[in-house]
This record gives sequence, structure tokens and C-alpha cells, in this order.
Amino acid sequence: MDSVSFGSECEFNRDLYKAAIKGDIQPFTDDNQHLDLILTPIKNTILHVHLSSETRKSTLFVREMLEKCPSLLRQVNANGDTPLHVAARHGCFPIVKVLIQYAKTQPQDPESGLEYKQLMIRKSNNEGNSALHEAVVSDYVRVVEILTKEDPEFSHFANNLGETPLFIAAERGCLLSLREILKRCKSAAHEGPHGMTALHVAVKNNHLGITRELLKNKESLTRNRNQNGWTPLHFAAYYGSFSITKLLLESDIFAAYVADKDRKMTPLHMSVSIANSSPKYTLPLKKKYMHMQIIEEIISQCPDCCQMVDDRGWNVLHFAMTKLTVLQLNSLLENPIIRDLITKKDAKGNTPLHVLAACRPGAYPHIKEKLKASRYHSAVNKQNDSIHDILVDGSPQLQEEIQELSNSDGTGPYRRGIISKSPFWIFHRLPRYEKTKDSELVVVTLIATVTFTAALTMPGGYQSEKGPRQGTAFLSRKAAFQAFVITDATAFVLSLAAVFLHFFASWNLSRFWFYRAHTRFLISSAIVAMVVAFSSGTYAVLSPSLGFAIATCLIGLSFFLVILRIGYVFEKRRRRSMNERSGA
Repeated sequence: MDSVSFGSECEFNRDLYKAAIKGDIQPFTDDNQHLDLILTPIKNTILHVHLSSETRKSTLFVREMLEKCPSLLRQVNANGDTPLHVAARHGCFPIVKVLIQYAKTQPQDPESGLEYKQLMIRKSNNEGNSALHEAVVSDYVRVVEILTKEDPEFSHFANNLGETPLFIAAERGCLLSLREILKRCKSAAHEGPHGMTALHVAVKNNHLGITRELLKNKESLTRNRNQNGWTPLHFAAYYGSFSITKLLLESDIFAAYVADKDRKMTPLHMSVSIANSSPKYTLPLKKKYMHMQIIEEIISQCPDCCQMVDDRGWNVLHFAMTKLTVLQLNSLLENPIIRDLITKKDAKGNTPLHVLAACRPGAYPHIKEKLKASRYHSAVNKQNDSIHDILVDGSPQLQEEIQELSNSDGTGPYRRGIISKSPFWIFHRLPRYEKTKDSELVVVTLIATVTFTAALTMPGGYQSEKGPRQGTAFLSRKAAFQAFVITDATAFVLSLAAVFLHFFASWNLSRFWFYRAHTRFLISSAIVAMVVAFSSGTYAVLSPSLGFAIATCLIGLSFFLVILRIGYVFEKRRRRSMNERSGA
């Protein structure tokens, strides 16, 4: 017999569709009706239509339809969904119970030897999802409870995406559903795509409670590795989950010694390589230094893992030199195990100090003070470059290697780069310096020229009459004039000092950014001194017209109000941006 379509032009069929949505039994009481043949264009039966609707679901309607047509129980639509799939997807707990109770009354399947309810619960749709998959996606705990209770022997297969229900619960943070699966399923499968496990994805998404539950029930997952060779501890270290790192180390301390497949990096290497990342790559700002806590925790629990190196021969101190602040480095070097790594060379003969000199020469003097022994600083690499050579001339080859390690397009295992980019690397800051150097030199040259000219053409002129005061300024005894001379001279000296530091910084690389910071301070101070010189000089000249002098002086000093206003607006916007980023 041909199926009766809901979608025909027949008024009768539209009425049937509306009746199925509302759960109205009356239109389906005709004994001659074949309910399993009444289908929508996508092959939804009346049960599919009713369970997918937004109206209140009727257990009475479902029972009556199953009594009239038991084959509706396992009939699938175009997506391969049975009524149980739809009921689980919408969290219809009473309907799920009715469907399973009715399935228990059906005979056992002769081919598989399974009960009818087991066949229904294990049935997968076109996406490979069972009813349990559908329930876990939306965290319908009561549906998960009854499905796992009715078929505890089934491990629950992975769907077409390679995800098991346990994996989905861990990924989405569905703690209650995960507990039900672990509690009732005797051998719940934990697999996910790309070799990931439920523990991997729970750690990656920073689900502390789920991680704790998985470690109670599946402790062996701590050493499972995904297709890139990452253990859950790698994810905890890379993404900055300190609490989870502690849990994993307490559960299996030997996971700290496992290296990944691609670059032989241990969790300690990863935590150091991503530490102190710029806001673009970090967790919310309050967690910015979480990686430092992870580093200290791993070292305290597994001190000898500091000796391990990656495929380039880099130890933890090589990575630390690229990322940690001077304060953090000095703190780390208090540990004798870490301090012994200072002379260890990588595959190209570079010690950690070579790396520091190449990417952060400004930090080198502060670390050198910590390491008094000269033997630390005399090493040369395979290119016969000493640390001093790199400080003076740089090391394009080593700098290029570090930049390559920081490259990231947001894909692959190292989504933030093998080493996350740092705004303090010299080879990132030099281009910015080159762009601003010319404009800064123009500013300081202008200040020096203006102040020098103002000093030679004194406001009010000079004494021309013969006598002991010949050649002196007319206004030399006025306080305002004296303030002009002092501030004008100050601006002139500060601008010349800035010019000198620009010149000196260009060939003293190890102190480059120290001089660079002082140059900006000198230029700012020179501008302030020049504004005060202008205001005091005009006041001294115009003082006979007191009102005019005061007005002109105030106009000059309004410079500071403008700067304060701009600073206030900038700080307000910066804080709002930080709050938005932290909230995200």
C-alpha cells in the first residue's frame, strides 16, 4: 500500500498533521488506517511529528499509537531517527520511559539474540548517534539515567565524528550526565576524534569537576596520547590549568616525563613556552601568570624532568630565556638544578644565554649579575659566536629560529605557537623603533633649535648702555624671567641628551631598550620644560599688562589639561577593553 503523505493538498492530511502535533488521538482511531504509512516528506511518522513539536508531549497519545501500530517503535525518518532519538533529543523523560516499557513487551530479536529494548537503545541514526548521544548533547540527565540503567552492558559506540557519549559529556561540561554514565555503564567508551579521550578534552576545556570524576573512574587515561602524542598533562600545561595540573600530577606523576610526538616537548617545556603571553593569546588577565605556578609545581614534583630536552636539544631554561621576566628568571635560577642547565648546549651549540642575548639583550645584564661565574658567559656555539658577539651584532640565524617557533595560524596542535610571541623580543621591537626613530629625532631637534634660539634672543632684550650691566637681560631680576631661563636651559639639555641616547642605542644592543625607554622620558620632559619656559617667558614680557599676561600664561599651561584629558579617555577605554576581554 502506498504511504499517505502529510504534505499533500488533501485537507484530511493537514488535519492529521495538526492532530499529531497536538496529540489528538481521535483522527487515528480508524481500524483501517496504517499508521506506519502516514509520513511527512522527510519520512517522519506521527510519533516523530508529535515528539518534535513545541506542544506538551502526551504519554497517552504515544501509548495509543504504539498499541495500534507497534512497528512505529523502531521506524526511522530520513535522518535515521527513531522516536527514541527524538524523545531523547528533546529531553522527554516520560516518553522515553514509555518507549522503553513498550519495547520490553516485544519479542527478542532472533538474529542478534538481543532484547528489543536493547536494539532500540543501541540503534544509531545517519550521524551515528544513539539516543544516549542525543540526550548527552543537551545534558538531559534523567534521560541519560534511564538509558544507561536499561542497558548497562553496552559500552556505547562512537558516532560518525568519532565521539562517544562520555566524550561529548566531558567536552561540553555535562558533569551530571557524565556521572550517570560512569556510574551505570560497566565499560563506557571514552574515545574521541584524533586520538583524544574524554580526559584530554575535559582538561583542554578546563572542566575541573569532570577531570576529577574521570580520574576517580578511569585513572589510566592520564598517559593516553592523542595523534600528536599529547597527554592530558600537556593540555593542562599548555592552556594554563593550574588546578588540573595538580590533580593530574597527584594521579600520575610520571606523565610529566612524557614527550609529544612532533617536537619531543614535555609538559614543562610547553608551560614555559607559553608563559606571560600577550593578551591576544592568554586566558583572562587575572590568570596571566598561571603558567608560572604550573612551572613551579612540575619542577617541585618532578625536579629531574628539567633535564629533558626537545628535538632541538632545548631544555627548560632555553624556553625560559625567551618568555620569563627577569624577576621570574632570577627566581628560577635560585634552584641549583635549573642553574646547572645554563651551560647546556642545544643541537646548534647555543646555551640558554645565547638565546637570551639573541631575543632579549636588554635582560642579559640583569641575569649576568645573578650568574657571577665567568664560565657561564664564555661559551661559543657551532658558528663560533660568543654571547658577547650576539649582544653586539645580533644573531640573525637564532632570531629567525625563534620567530619560526612563534609562527601560528591558530590551527594544529600548537594553536598559540610553539613559543607564543613576546612584545619584548628585540627583533620585534627594532622595526617599531625604526619607524618612530626619525619622528622622535625631528621632535628633539626642533626642541633643541627652539630653546637655543630663545636663549640667544632673550625676552625684553639686553642692556645696551655702558656700565657693569651692559649686555645683560633687562628682565633678569624678575622671577618669571628666571623661571624662563632655567626651564629653557633644561629643555635644551634634555633634548640633546635624547639625541645622544638615540645615537648610543644604535650600537649598544645589550642596553638598547634601556636607552630607548630613557629617550622617551627625556623627550617628554623636554616638552614639559619648553611649555613652562614659554608660559613664564610670555608672563615676564607682558607683566605690565597683568590681565593679558595671566591669560597668555594660562593658555600655555592648558597644555597639561589637554594631556590629562587625553590620558583619562585612553585609560577609560583601555579598562573597558580589558573588562570585555576578561568577560569573554
